[in-house]
Amino acid sequence: MPGFYSTLAREAPGVDLQVIASDPFQDGEQMQLDKVDLAISVNDQALAGVVRQNVVRMPFSTLWDPRQLMLTAPLALEDYVAHQHLLVSYRGATRSHIDAALEQKGLKRRVRYVSPHFSSLPYQTGVSGVSGVSGVSGVSGVSGVSGMSGMSGRRHAEGAHRHG
Repeated sequence: MPGFYSTLAREAPGVDLQVIASDPFQDGEQMQLDKVDLAISVNDQALAGVVRQNVVRMPFSTLWDPRQLMLTAPLALEDYVAHQHLLVSYRGATRSHIDAALEQKGLKRRVRYVSPHFSSLPYQTGVSGVSGVSGVSGVSGVSGVSGMSGMSGRRHAEGAHRHG
């Protein structure tokens, strides 16, 4: 954000920026209702009057605390499903696209903790036997980053703006 803000201040000094927390599943609708002008989101839902463009590809990452789990990268699927998981869900869902992909391989994981806030995740590792964070990248306080062998996944962050 600092680089973006510096560029914005230099090239569009009359534009004010207000960053708000949002639900990526409602970003497009918020734009249609004129509640936001620009959204950067992982949601790829197509909506009338909203133009989308991929701005970055984010790899699927699994994080763990190496003081709790002695794992090596790349993480095998069997090791991945053998441990309990934390999940960020803006809607309180206990499943994600990861679970659907695992089911196609005949596998299942246990999601022990669900939160709508990424910021709560570092405080949950080691609590009540929960030791893994999946599907996120760069969570402070948790180390051990790995891709998973046997499973692919990338999420796109998209910039969307109203057309017209």
